[in-house]
Amino acid sequence: MPASIPIELQEHLLDFLFNDITTLKECSFVCRAWTPTTRTHIFRKFSAHYEYDGNDPYKPRCWQYQQEFIHLVGYIREIDIQDAAGILLKPENATTNSSDSELRSLCAILDLLPSLQRVSVSTKCGSYRRMRSWNQLSIPFSDSLIAALQRSSSSLTHVFMYGFFFSALDASVFLGLPHLEYLGLEAISATNDGSDNLPPLPNDSPQSGNLQTLSLYFIYPEIFNGHLIDRLISTLQASNLRHLRLAGHAQISIMEAFPPSWSSSLTHFTLELTDFDTTGGYEAYSPLSPSFIAKLPALHALKVLELSLNSGLLNDLSALENFLDAMLPGHLDELLITIGARGPTTSIDTVRQMYESSLSRAEVVRIQWEDGKLEELEEYYGELFAAGAMEVGHYPWQDHWISW
Repeated sequence: MPASIPIELQEHLLDFLFNDITTLKECSFVCRAWTPTTRTHIFRKFSAHYEYDGNDPYKPRCWQYQQEFIHLVGYIREIDIQDAAGILLKPENATTNSSDSELRSLCAILDLLPSLQRVSVSTKCGSYRRMRSWNQLSIPFSDSLIAALQRSSSSLTHVFMYGFFFSALDASVFLGLPHLEYLGLEAISATNDGSDNLPPLPNDSPQSGNLQTLSLYFIYPEIFNGHLIDRLISTLQASNLRHLRLAGHAQISIMEAFPPSWSSSLTHFTLELTDFDTTGGYEAYSPLSPSFIAKLPALHALKVLELSLNSGLLNDLSALENFLDAMLPGHLDELLITIGARGPTTSIDTVRQMYESSLSRAEVVRIQWEDGKLEELEEYYGELFAAGAMEVGHYPWQDHWISW
């Protein structure tokens, strides 16, 4: 490139290649002046994936990096750790042949990271997933991770964690992250740690307050889930949340933990009520029960509601209407309803009534059928398909992977 073009403009043009690693590598050999910019994108993300395999539970990804590429660690801005093999666990909790050298190398990399923007830690790798307690993680790894988060307090915007049992005390991991915008806690559950006697939050610790999106999927209906959310919200000072996703077991205790300020700040709510069995004596746990509806917050600023339902929750349309009445005092821009049923096994009249009643709640109403049979559904709801108000497909819920 001609020298008359300022290097700042050259770097700006190179930035447009941020997602084209092959071209970036070729550009890195053009001239020495392009090396810092190309490296910034090429080495931006570091992944350490340990799949569960009885014959070869892991590959020494971090050990190799430490031996050959440690001089590039300063370029890392995103780190993705997926540990299905149990490499990160304490020795007494490990279920496979762990590697001290690999764990030490990972900790060494974490200790050298100057400034992160996105962090993901998961117990899932490939198709294998195993729930683990956060306190089962090895102390060196836990300490290195928390230290890396704290060093990134001025830059960290996204955190995603998957497959852990958390106690309310574990919420302290997120202390002092004032620029955090997105927090995803997926396939999690809470454990009892004496939540009634939690120590007060330290007054000298900088608090977060910029959280915009919170994504939660509770895999078990534990009463302590509410304690965890209460402590998490207090830790993050998440008073002005804009987008909330709540999936799995959305219990009353979780709803009670929502701060009153969310009633006037939430504009986008994704609520996935798919893990409920309203038969066999479980009616008390249904989100359509009177006790649950009585605890629902009224979301005055809400503009978009994405509501996922299993077919059992459509058996009582009047209760569903009461549920929506309690939560939606205003008019929505969009209401998107996903039905977890295979084909028109759910009452045709019920779905049609639900659609027609929803028209008074939102400017745009759409219904999605999860893996429904298109030919059969078009026979019953032809006019809705023609109007673009109904569609069939596979829509992600529950195991919601990284959303950025």
